[in-house]
Amino acid sequence: MQKTLSPAIMSGPPQILGQAMSQTAQILASKPILVIDGSNRFRMDHLAKMAKIMGLKPHQVLGNIFLSRAFTCHQMTELICHRTYTQLKEKHSHHLVLVGLLDTFYDENIPFAEAKRLLKQTIMSIKRISSIAKITIVQPQWHEIAGPRKEFLNILNGQNFTVSQLANQ
Repeated sequence: MQKTLSPAIMSGPPQILGQAMSQTAQILASKPILVIDGSNRFRMDHLAKMAKIMGLKPHQVLGNIFLSRAFTCHQMTELICHRTYTQLKEKHSHHLVLVGLLDTFYDENIPFAEAKRLLKQTIMSIKRISSIAKITIVQPQWHEIAGPRKEFLNILNGQNFTVSQLANQ
């Protein structure tokens, strides 16, 4: 039986995305990674430049990325709860990067109770997926979240996940 790894959360100012991509580029040199982007800010061109700077072959690095984008919390929940486990197995990947996981849940057009329910469902699936993959959740804080939805970051950080925060500079 494989040991379950604790998902890692990287949160902080937008620069955290660059730091996470640097770490991801090193892994991508030899291993496939699934990326789910909920903020529409995952840039393949930046990753290719980083790979080149690191002396890696950009086409090899980019060939190891399997990218999905979610634009609503319903899409994010669907991807994570119903598709990711199978995709990891099919792609022989043991790495999942979630960029801007919470961004789709901040949408004020979705009733708060529904967004919170979907987030909790998504977190349960993340825990299940962590039995077969190393998970990194990159949650840049693009802007200040107001109202009750700011609770979502606390819900995520309140899990038994490894949390590292980059301070505003």
